[in-house]
Amino acid sequence: MIISSFLFNNEFFRKFKREKQFKPLYKFLEKKKFSKVLEIGSGNGLNSLKTRVNCKEFIATDISKNKFIDKVIDVRKMPFKKNEFDLVLCIQVLEHIPNFWVAVEELKRVTKNYLIISVPFIYPEHLTPTDFYRFTEYGLNYLFDWKKIISFKTMNFKNFYSSITIVYKKNN
Repeated sequence: MIISSFLFNNEFFRKFKREKQFKPLYKFLEKKKFSKVLEIGSGNGLNSLKTRVNCKEFIATDISKNKFIDKVIDVRKMPFKKNEFDLVLCIQVLEHIPNFWVAVEELKRVTKNYLIISVPFIYPEHLTPTDFYRFTEYGLNYLFDWKKIISFKTMNFKNFYSSITIVYKKNN
């Protein structure tokens, strides 16, 4: 029991598990070079993809300022130009936005080429009271009617939690 608890609560083990689960996404990112990248919801930087993306400019954003954030923004009204970013990352954020459909339109507006969305699927409430929604792959495909490049689910086998990650290519 002690060993099991240590393994599932140990940061090294969680990073190792994340490496394995997100391998398709990391392989996709390693093959590409981007000019300008926007990350929505960078938070405390622990799950940021900044070190995984080969780019000239990376802008980390969140709704509140900390040392990892370059710009404080509201994803529902972003201060960026249309098609400004080659890649937009929105990892585990949409479920926290009360009127997520407004954020979806903004994400589409600022994305020039690729958009990576990751959301919880079968997952307990977290960061309450701001955990509002769950999405299916079909729901995301409806919201983002772009070409799907990669789609995969990740599982936490201890508690049977899962999330959905999809890489979309904008129809230019």
